[in-house]
Amino acid sequence: MTVTKDSEETTLKFKLQNKRKVILEFRTLENQLEPFIAELQKKNTQIPITYEGI
Repeated sequence: MTVTKDSEETTLKFKLQNKRKVILEFRTLENQLEPFIAELQKKNTQIPITYEGI
């Protein structure tokens, strides 16, 4: 999972095991990213997270 932060948006890019890609965009001001990542890590603690542009 790659996290890219912009002044207005934060983008999450997932690369799944079946080679598909999923892109999710969050608004930075609404602070929805941290709870989302926390819930993902509760389900699977081995998800590698790379932060870019932060």
